[in-house]
Amino acid sequence: MRLELPDCELNVAEGILKFGWRGFAWLEVFVNRCVAVRFRPRGQDGSRQLVFQFRRENQESGGTVVALADVPPEWAARAERFVAALEREYGIRNVTSEEAEEEPLARVPSAGQDWLVSPAGAPAEELYAEVFHRIEAEPAS
Repeated sequence: MRLELPDCELNVAEGILKFGWRGFAWLEVFVNRCVAVRFRPRGQDGSRQLVFQFRRENQESGGTVVALADVPPEWAARAERFVAALEREYGIRNVTSEEAEEEPLARVPSAGQDWLVSPAGAPAEELYAEVFHRIEAEPAS
């Protein structure tokens, strides 16, 4: 099963979901790690966005890895068929806009196992606070 978009390619074969962002990066994830896919509006021109949410092997909920693919308006019908096939063939939940509960953006606590670097300095902390405040205050486009 394959979906070719102008800047991105998605392919499912042999239990692996492969994302290819042309000239940028590739991502391969076991399809059984995909918790949900969401096909949401993006922008004012009718563009959409595919949002895939994955989980770790021993984790019940998703959110560890999120992959996005932009879908121009003229490709929306193909992308909808791809999402329907993922749900039908692999049981990947298609999350509608009404069901979607966006997890709030949050920093990893410095005591957490996913913390990668030493604590940030005071100017960086001020910047983080300002960015998170703006994200909460402004609606997404």
